[in-house]
Amino acid sequence: MALVHFIVYNFKTKEKVKYEKQLNLFSSIFVPKSLYDSHCYYHGDDISIDIHHDLASNKMDISVKIRNFPGGLPDLDAEFHGIHNVERYKPMVVCNPFSDDSVMFSHKCLMPGSGSMRIAKPSGSDAFTTIDFPMESTQIIIDDHKGYYPYITRYDWVTALGKDEQSGKLIGFNLTNNQVVQQDKYNENCLWFDGELHPLPPIRVTRPDGYTGVWFVQDQHDMVRLEFEPVTHTSVNLNLIVACSKYEGPYGVFRGYVRKRDGEKVVVDGMVGMGEDFYLRI
Repeated sequence: MALVHFIVYNFKTKEKVKYEKQLNLFSSIFVPKSLYDSHCYYHGDDISIDIHHDLASNKMDISVKIRNFPGGLPDLDAEFHGIHNVERYKPMVVCNPFSDDSVMFSHKCLMPGSGSMRIAKPSGSDAFTTIDFPMESTQIIIDDHKGYYPYITRYDWVTALGKDEQSGKLIGFNLTNNQVVQQDKYNENCLWFDGELHPLPPIRVTRPDGYTGVWFVQDQHDMVRLEFEPVTHTSVNLNLIVACSKYEGPYGVFRGYVRKRDGEKVVVDGMVGMGEDFYLRI
């Protein structure tokens, strides 16, 4: 069971286009074992996604081509390039245990990027609208993770990226609460600031008004105090008897602060990002 999707959301106009396919075991999809000279891809008749990666040369290239997608969605071409220089932009790399005999690996990194996207105009002609993503205002987060997950997997996760309003420095964060044991010792929570990595303690996510209301993200040491307000929602619900997946993944805006290791506050009011509430039985 696999899922391929490419989502375009315009925070200014509130327009959203979601290309999504559920795949079977015989689909042309490949996930490599590492990020060294690797090629991750899905090739289909209506959508193809290619990710070329090589840590040795600081390279990450993404290309997307969509034609005649079901539902009358517009054709699209996109390419993005990330500077995955782990010396300049420190990644969060962990191997965290679920139990004595099962673990998960994760490599996450915030980096500057650039690219462009061409999306067909709704007029029915062959004309495309081109959107450029210049290096000075574009950020990319890679999230590569694999593991021997529990039979029933649950987690909460939030992430965001942008630039610090005062300094103009690249900032972002990754925060999750999952089934990893001893999370005071093993977790993948961090703040990125100007390429430096600042580890963070365990967090909890609460949603007093449900998935569409404000999410509250906090720790017990006043290192993380965030509110996340969803503005658009993505849900994926699969029930195949032998497997079941429930996914809630809104995009939205964060308010609050995260602290560096030395205690300095980094205010993230207005930063865009997303959250996930995930359940999987397989």
